[in-house]
Amino acid sequence: MRVLYFFLLWGLPSFISAQTSYPAPVVQNSLRVDGHHIFTSNEVDQPAQYQPTKGFPKTLAKYLKKRLQYPKKAKKLGVKGTVYVQFVVDRQGKVSKIWVLKGIGMGCNKEAVRLIRQMPRWKPATLQGYKVASRYTLGVKFK
Repeated sequence: MRVLYFFLLWGLPSFISAQTSYPAPVVQNSLRVDGHHIFTSNEVDQPAQYQPTKGFPKTLAKYLKKRLQYPKKAKKLGVKGTVYVQFVVDRQGKVSKIWVLKGIGMGCNKEAVRLIRQMPRWKPATLQGYKVASRYTLGVKFK
């Protein structure tokens, strides 16, 4: 009887809790746009691509070169380097959620964000034939 009482007191609650399913843990670095997961380039079949439209250069490199306005303060002080910017290309191809991963300061970070913000729509990434939101990292060179 004592064994049965001990099992009911201690064993049954732990047995029941072992059978209970809990929600999956929340991933700290998981990003979401409008409730949809944002994929990295490793997770998609076809990554997002720059898609020129009327009035924009045909390649991403030409776009950056043509539209870049070197900050006067940085030019005066001889600041050179690359600003690494990450952003999200949503399922409609709009660029959003722009942030600087590694900057060089002196107005160059703001200029890199301005360039990204003014980009035309991109061709969104695809996964199993569906358009998905994805992250894209870009280095903007100041030289």
